[in-house]
Amino acid sequence: MFRGEDNKENYKKMIELRAGLTSAKAAICIYGSSSVVKALAEFELAGSEIKTPAQERAFMAVLTAMRADVGLSPEGEALTAILLGGAPATKE
Repeated sequence: MFRGEDNKENYKKMIELRAGLTSAKAAICIYGSSSVVKALAEFELAGSEIKTPAQERAFMAVLTAMRADVGLSPEGEALTAILLGGAPATKE
């Protein structure tokens, strides 16, 4: 599948990124409230990408739940602008 030194390095980086992502998800499952875990599960079920409006909403729901857990207001529109930019996804 991966040939050459560049591809080996890319493969190693991909493995490291996946390990970090898995570790972060595990920490959320251990320390997150039920609302955060549920929001993360819904994002995962939506494909765990941010390509469609539904996926954007699911991702933002995770962040909103996390902010609520630490006593911060949602700031939905501001967070969306910061994290996703001004142009929303166009495909549903």
